[in-house]
Amino acid sequence: MESNVILAQVKALRSYLTSYLENLKPHTGDENFEPEHTEMHKIYMRYRRLSDALESLYPDVFSDLMNFSSDSGVNGIEELSRELTYVLETLESINSQGTSFASEQTFDWAQSIPHDENNAPFTEEERKRVEERLNEIQDYLVKTVSHQTNSDEDLKTKVEFIQNEISEVKEAASKLGRRDWRGMLINTMIAIIISTGFAPDARQGLFVLIQNLINLIKQSRLLNP
Repeated sequence: MESNVILAQVKALRSYLTSYLENLKPHTGDENFEPEHTEMHKIYMRYRRLSDALESLYPDVFSDLMNFSSDSGVNGIEELSRELTYVLETLESINSQGTSFASEQTFDWAQSIPHDENNAPFTEEERKRVEERLNEIQDYLVKTVSHQTNSDEDLKTKVEFIQNEISEVKEAASKLGRRDWRGMLINTMIAIIISTGFAPDARQGLFVLIQNLINLIKQSRLLNP
């Protein structure tokens, strides 16, 4: 797994964690409150996959990353957020030494998207429309990857990766504010593009689909402030 892929996934997970911790703030001091175990387990499993990849790619840099489990509780989530900040800063330092042209094309596109401070939650209707657009994006990704992959085994791995990543973005739409969710969407798309070796000549079509989704969210907010 390339460092750019991990960088994008670290950004996506940290964005998710930031919003998750924000949602827990109203329960601070409530001894009877217990966060959903399944949700915390998913978070820790995503981190474990990332930490394994980091240690494999940069054993001299990330050999002493902290271990977390769903038993670590809310305090573990806060520590994990700080750990991800360290990982992110280190990876950005590594990547600043140079990236491939294909990666630069992708990151230039991501950086060209205007920033939006609005972080209101999605309405139920918006979530349905977001899911429909994400299905379109997933279909495009799978179709394109199928055309550019020769090995059936390799194709299966890539398709499963795409489906899992898109599924997590769909699920996050019901938990994150639109600003945090958009950040997760963009970073997840970058990870998919790089990890699957998505052909440069097919990326523009994908960028259009993602931009249409972002525009849809913005238009919906303007119509329903």
